[in-house]
Amino acid sequence: MSAAPAPAIRIAGLRKAFAGHCAVDGVDLDIAEGELFCLLGASGCGKSTLLRLVAGLETPDAGRVLIDGVDVTSTPPWHRPVNLMFQSYALFPHLSVARNVAFGLERAGLPRAEVRERVAAMLELVRLQGLGERRPHQLSGGQRQRVALARALARRPRVLLLDEPLAALDRKLREATQFELTRLQRTLGTTFVIVTHDQHEALSLASRVGIMDAGRLVQVDRPETVYERPVNAFVADFVGAANLLAGTVRGREGDTLVIETAGATVRVIGAMSPTPGTAVKLLLRPEQLTIGDTAPVSHNRLGGTLTAAAYGGDRWRYAVAIGDGLTLTVSEPNAVHPAHGALAPGAAVTVSWAPAVGRVLDA
Repeated sequence: MSAAPAPAIRIAGLRKAFAGHCAVDGVDLDIAEGELFCLLGASGCGKSTLLRLVAGLETPDAGRVLIDGVDVTSTPPWHRPVNLMFQSYALFPHLSVARNVAFGLERAGLPRAEVRERVAAMLELVRLQGLGERRPHQLSGGQRQRVALARALARRPRVLLLDEPLAALDRKLREATQFELTRLQRTLGTTFVIVTHDQHEALSLASRVGIMDAGRLVQVDRPETVYERPVNAFVADFVGAANLLAGTVRGREGDTLVIETAGATVRVIGAMSPTPGTAVKLLLRPEQLTIGDTAPVSHNRLGGTLTAAAYGGDRWRYAVAIGDGLTLTVSEPNAVHPAHGALAPGAAVTVSWAPAVGRVLDA
């Protein structure tokens, strides 16, 4: 029986501190060949430092980095089969688009004919044919981003590292470029590792997401698993909008956990089985909740007061105070209850949800 292929990247016990602050704290991670992996976390969590350690721009205090099974921990960045695309794109303003893409190839001493061929292929891949003679200042933000991608990919790295690649783009262009990135990655089969603080971006792009906090990987999983089954309250609150209600377990009824929260008794199907009296957190996503009295009898209910309603085009978002300083955020499609927008602050409302939704987390 043949051994399993080595991952494209293996990070083992990696640690890096700056002036006594531990930026990366004992990280272990395997990233498969051809994967589009996102490191997601708030500013200062260590994700960019981890990327720089893989690129060779920082030296770890402990641990190892392996690429294709080869230990590159002590290998200088220019001898690693990786390329790093910076957030600023770092294009040369005095060079044309084509010369920017060709820069690394020329430095590597490739024949001119091969350089021309690769540049043309890269510009076609990123859909910038015919723009090779323009300067970066003559391009839009999205076009400059694609030039930087073409330059990073021209040398055919085994791994492409991208540090906040879409941060400089406006929202509409950022969403459009997400599709371009996934198309490029699928076309080339190159392993992409993307650092971002944008939860929507990570969930939209990645085959897997790694959530970082205080230098550690808290959860590594598929985007839908991270969103629907977060391992703790930090991940739940960081990835998407979350209502987190403090509760106490009161017992169990078959496969249903009975919890007391916000002055009411609610039920959760298929939850973990803590003993009665255990303090827990109940996670409810805004889109899992409904405003109104039309829900089935089996649904959980909490009464409250509408404090705000915001129209978002395809959805309404509501804030409902449920007492003791607690507020629930509710998100409903515009077509479900279009009249909700007419509800004035101060109206008494009922928030309901099915026992099968929601997740119980350790307090």
